[in-house]
Amino acid sequence: MRQAEIASSRIKNPETVLAGFGNASPTLLSTFTEWTKLDVEFWMPMQVHAIANPALAKLAWIATVDRTKGIVMPLHGPLIEVRSNFFIEGVWNGPFQEGDFGETDCVFGTGGILGGQSIRFVTSGATVDYLYYADEGQDVTVSNSLPFLLASIEDALDPRCLDYPKICDSVMDGINAYLKDIPTKKGHVRRVTYRNLDISRDQISESDKRMPPRFACFADYRQYLDRSYAAIAANARSGARKQPLEILSTQSTGYDTTAVNALACSYGIDKVLTVSKAKSNFYLAHNDEGKLPDDDGGEICKSLGLNFIRLDRRAFAEEFNDEYLYYCALHHNQDANLKDIAKQVTRVSLLLTGTYGSIWDTKKAFSNRVVLDSDLRRSDLGTHGFSEFRLVVGFIQLPLPYIGARRMEHILNITESPEMDPWRLGNICSTYSRRSRSSQANLWSVEVGLGGYFHSTFDTLWPGTET
Repeated sequence: MRQAEIASSRIKNPETVLAGFGNASPTLLSTFTEWTKLDVEFWMPMQVHAIANPALAKLAWIATVDRTKGIVMPLHGPLIEVRSNFFIEGVWNGPFQEGDFGETDCVFGTGGILGGQSIRFVTSGATVDYLYYADEGQDVTVSNSLPFLLASIEDALDPRCLDYPKICDSVMDGINAYLKDIPTKKGHVRRVTYRNLDISRDQISESDKRMPPRFACFADYRQYLDRSYAAIAANARSGARKQPLEILSTQSTGYDTTAVNALACSYGIDKVLTVSKAKSNFYLAHNDEGKLPDDDGGEICKSLGLNFIRLDRRAFAEEFNDEYLYYCALHHNQDANLKDIAKQVTRVSLLLTGTYGSIWDTKKAFSNRVVLDSDLRRSDLGTHGFSEFRLVVGFIQLPLPYIGARRMEHILNITESPEMDPWRLGNICSTYSRRSRSSQANLWSVEVGLGGYFHSTFDTLWPGTET
């Protein structure tokens, strides 16, 4: 039936609508006449009425969905891209102007897409960011910021609740086992990671992203990474955006960021950020000064022909007025070492990281930790502490190893396959070793590294945190 025409008429003139059916049967005419006596508001497509507020965090948004009236009202910061049928603070592997990011696994950041009778709120394809929502019956309020949501619904976290650490850590259990409910003073709100949130007039549900293709060999995987990132980079710099993105990246002495930059440098990286010192294995942040191992990625950047900037990993010792941004949505946050990033973000940016680079480890490196499934399980929460900080600073995190990562079993099989033997160093399957990383880093542009070893980490451990 012609629902769009019916909806646009608001059933105020049934004769006009019925004329569109031509020679309709008497039964149809009789049935339709009865329908016009009912409340058929559900036929109306949802509408978005977005409001920008320059006083909000640059990339923060909150949307109230009136499920009875079919109206979505996003209130958003100044750097959100808003169109008639979608809004987003993010990137994906498709043309920006089409706004088709509702099913892809290669989307990073968050946003919303209208779909006729419903709206889909889209999460990142990585577990580093979240959506939060409160179901209040007729109204559902959704946000990419936990403090923003709680303030909007006049609620707060419950200081008597002892479960917050367990809730935060549960993200490491994967997308099928993490804890979704966050207790509050008035009850609870819900958290969503990876899967999308669909809201219509009659239900709230989650929908999965499209699975990446199967990878039979290294060439399959390498091609998928390359094509996906090429499309993402084009999306980020698209002239269809009101504010095309600057592309930043990170570089340590590890294999993960080296692989990321070797792949991404072909498509242009504006700045690479490195921290010269890694986390100490013996000292916490309050007494680690002068006792930190080398983690300077400058040598690798030079080999790849990339301009780099060294960050002060102890910038928090000079000033830490934004400390609350690190801990308002994650306990034991270890990402303060990258606080200096804020000085380098001069406009809305895409930040490439090597988070989840462990997916390139060998079976021996995984040891008993390996779980060959598509759940995106983690062994730590590195860079998961940016989820609120980045909204204020104005960057979108793209942890590139997450691209295709739900095919973890295939990737590990490739790592262990004979075709990777020429790049294997003992039990390491890598295209460079720490001893010769400068001379061999260029090989990553040919054979992006699969497998590897645990390398220096550059997060920050505070007293009371776990190593």
